[in-house]
Amino acid sequence: MRRQALEIRRKQDGIQNPDTILEVVGLVHALREQKKAGEAEQVLGEALTPAFLRDPASVKLLYQRADLMGWQGRWKEAAADASRCIEREPSEHLHYHILAPLLVMNGNLPAYEQLCRRIQATFTDTTNPYWAERWAIDCLLRPTAVVDVHLADRLADTALTLGSKQEERLPYFQVCKAMSCYRLGRYAETITWAEKSVDNTPAYASAQACAVLSMAHWQLGRPAEAREMLAKGKALVPDNPRGWWVDWLIARIEINEAKELVQSQSTEGPPDKP
Repeated sequence: MRRQALEIRRKQDGIQNPDTILEVVGLVHALREQKKAGEAEQVLGEALTPAFLRDPASVKLLYQRADLMGWQGRWKEAAADASRCIEREPSEHLHYHILAPLLVMNGNLPAYEQLCRRIQATFTDTTNPYWAERWAIDCLLRPTAVVDVHLADRLADTALTLGSKQEERLPYFQVCKAMSCYRLGRYAETITWAEKSVDNTPAYASAQACAVLSMAHWQLGRPAEAREMLAKGKALVPDNPRGWWVDWLIARIEINEAKELVQSQSTEGPPDKP
């Protein structure tokens, strides 16, 4: 029925019509629910012709394809479409949120730093706790000199203050604050915030909390606690994405950073306790 509806709408109105685009999205969702990723990709490929790609209206289908590629772990392809989404719809915060971890996972640090500069130059004030948390964590995924960590920390505070009653997302706000504290070198405060979301929370928020706790404990000269938290966090992140793949990807990136810190320095021992 979805295929028939799309064919009728395509013949009647053309692919650029908003109603036709909605029919494409509906068919893609139906195929994804049936685990038919290949067929969903084919539908999107047929719709995203070179001519249509030049049309700003293509952004909705580009996002669908970026999401489909991310769901399959095809990071480079997902990043390419997410970049195109930003070109066509630069004010949409979600495009930046999916591109940032994709660039980090692809090892494209120059592009990631450029994206962070753009986020910091464009999105400084918001009254939306979800947007604040996303922009903050996007710029905290890697330690880099181009990021204004104090600005990210203020965004994390905004998310906590305005989203304190958002129980579903609150653990992510708390672990975002923990990460900003970690980047600022406030390790004791890092532990306080991360411990708020380490247990009985969404698995990926808990995994992020474990990663940040592992790094903070290591910096404070507590190798046993650092390794314990790293092992706990790794167990919470499966090999392949489940649920919202962006949260999975962020958790995996942070776990990888903790692993690199703890394992690469294990032979030399942790830093001296302050």
